[in-house]
Amino acid sequence: MTVIVGRYVSRFVDADMGMLEGASLNAPYAFHWVTDVTVDGNQIVCKGADKPLRLPFRRTPRGDRATITIQDPIFGPTKFEVHPFKRSEA
Repeated sequence: MTVIVGRYVSRFVDADMGMLEGASLNAPYAFHWVTDVTVDGNQIVCKGADKPLRLPFRRTPRGDRATITIQDPIFGPTKFEVHPFKRSEA
């Protein structure tokens, strides 16, 4: 079992992870969050299942948001909004 302790932040520049909104932790996705988040211009550079990703992000009144599409083995391509998240030392 994996436990993640932290909080949502407004900007990806303050984050070290990205949490996928609405992703079921019981679903057979390759990954349920992105890690090792850094910002490069208007993209986040991160990893999903240890594979490198570059996701464009946008600023909204509620904070930065990115979108990712994951291949669901049952439903096919599934889109999720990615929210910036900062882990805490537990």
